[in-house]
Amino acid sequence: MKKTKKARILAFVLVVSIALLSAAFVSCEKKDEGTVLGSGKTSFTLKITDKEGAVREYTVKTDEKTVGDALIKIGYIPEESKAAGYFEKLDGVEGVTDEEGNMWFWLFDVNGTPQDVGVFDVEVKAGDVYGFTYMMFSME
Repeated sequence: MKKTKKARILAFVLVVSIALLSAAFVSCEKKDEGTVLGSGKTSFTLKITDKEGAVREYTVKTDEKTVGDALIKIGYIPEESKAAGYFEKLDGVEGVTDEEGNMWFWLFDVNGTPQDVGVFDVEVKAGDVYGFTYMMFSME
């Protein structure tokens, strides 16, 4: 009887552990377009255009004051970016210099207008579209 009870407890612990690991894995996956990210009173659109020109849009809900803080909160830029005042990695894609010497970076725009300030300098406004386009800068 004691062995059966131990086996049941062990089986229960194993099932719970698998369920928790599965939930953690799902939360780390990239989000589908149209997904609502975060929670809060203010909503804006996050528009990400990748190297190939594919566009993904998300609704972000936040109580953060700046676009940068909102992006940190939802896990789209690293927290260390705030201390640096800028970011090099967005949604897991880092700005790089390729083998031909071209520099790849994220161009930041608000409602389609490129910005000359960083994400930590722009206050979140309801309804705005904050865009990030992965672009190449060439010295040629």
